[in-house]
Order: sequence, then structure tokens, then C-alpha cells
Amino acid sequence: MRTPKRMFLPRIIKELAEQGKRPAHFFASSRYTAIDGMSDLFKEIVSTTEGPFVTDDYRIGLLLRGKIDVTVNLSDYHITPVTMAYIEPGSIVQPNKIGDDVEMTGIALSQDFLTTALGGRFPEAMDGKERNYYIKVSEEEAAPLCQIIRCVIDISHRQRGNTEAVEGLVAALAHYVSGIITERQRASQLAGADSRSSNGHDIFERFMRLVHKANGRERKLSYYADHLCLTERYLGTVVRQVSGITAKEWIDRSTVTAAKVMLLHSDLTIGQIADRLCFPTDSFFCKYFKRITGKTPSEERRN
Repeated sequence: MRTPKRMFLPRIIKELAEQGKRPAHFFASSRYTAIDGMSDLFKEIVSTTEGPFVTDDYRIGLLLRGKIDVTVNLSDYHITPVTMAYIEPGSIVQPNKIGDDVEMTGIALSQDFLTTALGGRFPEAMDGKERNYYIKVSEEEAAPLCQIIRCVIDISHRQRGNTEAVEGLVAALAHYVSGIITERQRASQLAGADSRSSNGHDIFERFMRLVHKANGRERKLSYYADHLCLTERYLGTVVRQVSGITAKEWIDRSTVTAAKVMLLHSDLTIGQIADRLCFPTDSFFCKYFKRITGKTPSEERRN
């Protein structure tokens, strides 16, 4: 397997440190990585990531300045200040456009580290339902998040190995972020949205979670309709009404994205990728991929 681009972080950190780019505002280890406002480092990390990639950690971030266009689990997001982001492991991320003046504070946490910090008891919004959140927050709400991450960086530099202190801060951060998310969800429910519209969005969210979980291996609408106990016609109608895109197109996007991740970040052969995505033959996979993207899998890998 090829090494994912993000694994080159130590080289990037070393180069920036040699250039005097505020290493005190960054800390990286095998268990967690935290960054505070280092726009140069953030842009460098993003620029070394080719195509979509899969996260294997929990990520909490706060966009302080600038704008970011990103696709996460097939959905497009235009993120502006001040927005808090929470991304769970297994998410497929495709950075599309990063503003020149972007600054953000954030932390990435390995699954083992966060589980240990929380004592195995995850807060409500981090219940493993494979949901990601992008929430506009006030400056007052943003301040504690920034302060906690800065404390994590400071303590990590001053007292290397003092994991208990960092674990306590991370636990506080997780509960604080979960509290903001839960508060927004309850406020939305109290707003009394139209029940039919709300039901349609719920079906769409459940459909998208199934699509993400299938990760390109299930391409028949009947599979999703059966799991949601709906007819194919009704599911297709709801998905199109809510998103403006057909269910088949969402499924195709998932398959192509999963294929691109393997083409760009692994040494799997075309045949092995076709097999993992449950295509009957290599040829069928190649024709399918070219019909949707305009390129063959080999051309995608070379480019």
C-alpha cells in the first residue's frame, strides 16, 4: 500500500520549523495532532493531498479566517468564518478550494486516544452514527474551543509524556463540542419544521449514511430501499426532492470516489479494485468508471 500523503507531516513540520514558522503553535504525535492558526502549515498539508482521502481519526476544527470549499462523504460544503467542524473516522474528504488567507484551529485524535480520554463513554453527538457537522458558532462559543486546543499544544511541548493532562483537556473538548451540536439540534427541533419536510430530510440522511457505509459496493437502489423499508420509487422521489440529485447519481458518486481513493492512495491493481467494489469483471469496472468520469482508471492514476 502506498503511504497516504498526510503521513509526510513530520517532513513538513521540520521544514517549517527551520523557516521559523511558529512551531510552538503546532504539535504532532502518533496519537494526536493539534494546530493553532498556522495558515502556511495548513495549506502545505492540503497541497500535498492528491484527490479524495479517507480519515482514520476524529477531527475537530474551527475556521477562523478565509473560506474553504470541501466535499465530505459526497456532500459539498462552503465553509466560512466562524464555523466549527466535526469529522468522524472513515469519512471521505476531498479539499476543493482553500483561500489564501485561511487560518484555523484544530485537532486530530486517533480512535484509541479519544476512547481512552473519554473512558469509553462518548458524548451524545459522537455516538458513532457516522455523522459529520459544520456549525456556525459565535465568538463566545469559539473562544473555549481555541483555548483548549492551545492548552493541549502548550502542555504537549512543556511536559512531553504527560498524557493524563492532555487526555483531560481532550475529554473536556469532546463534551464541549458535543454540547454545541446537541444544543443546535434541539433548537432546530423546537423551531417546529414542517413534519413532511423533516421526514424527507431524515430519509435522505439515512440513505446517505447507507451509501457511505456501502462505500461503492452496492449499486442497486433496491438494496437501499429494502434497508429503509421503502419502495424504490418513493425513495428515489424523496432523495431527488431533498437533494436535487437522483439516488442513482449519489450511488455512482460513492462508487467513483471509493475507486479514486484506492487508485490514488494504494498500489492495488485495477483488477483488485474492481473486485473490492464488487464488479463482475475488470472490463465492466473500467467502462463504468470512464462513463462517469470521462477517464479510465489507469488515466486517473497517472494524472
